[in-house]
Amino acid sequence: MKQQLKTRFALGLGAAVTLATIISLGTVFYSDVPGAPPPAPLYRPQVSCRAGARPEARANQLAAAARAKLERRAFSPSDGSDALSLLSEAVACREAAGDFGDSATASRNELRSWQQRLEQDYRRRRTRLARALDTGRMEDARRESHGLLAVLAGREDTYTTWLLRIERSEP
Repeated sequence: MKQQLKTRFALGLGAAVTLATIISLGTVFYSDVPGAPPPAPLYRPQVSCRAGARPEARANQLAAAARAKLERRAFSPSDGSDALSLLSEAVACREAAGDFGDSATASRNELRSWQQRLEQDYRRRRTRLARALDTGRMEDARRESHGLLAVLAGREDTYTTWLLRIERSEP
């Protein structure tokens, strides 16, 4: 009896791992449309601390502003990418202040964690758009392009222009 339970558990676990692998590979390999412009970067990392304020104080202000934007991102999707830019500048300010200790490490970890989470969401949106286009589901494609445009609000490049064409396409 115990052996049967162990065997069933191992088979179930193996099936779950296989399914998770297939889903994740689909997200990785099915995220872009052939012939589409390359996707816009989610955010532009800040590599320096803006002059004019004490770097440590500026880092604290930037981190607080970023956390506020992260809380609002469900209502304003572009706040997520804005928050990543603020967090990356906060890291640069901590380094400019000579802080390479725990608070700098915590800032880098916070940036990395949110970056991974938001990049994954961005990749999923692009995957859903690619699948919708590939299967001819234009209503879904328009919805996904609208969502991507909300994430990339305020940007004008070939990718956002392409998304606008999809969003405005006729049913």
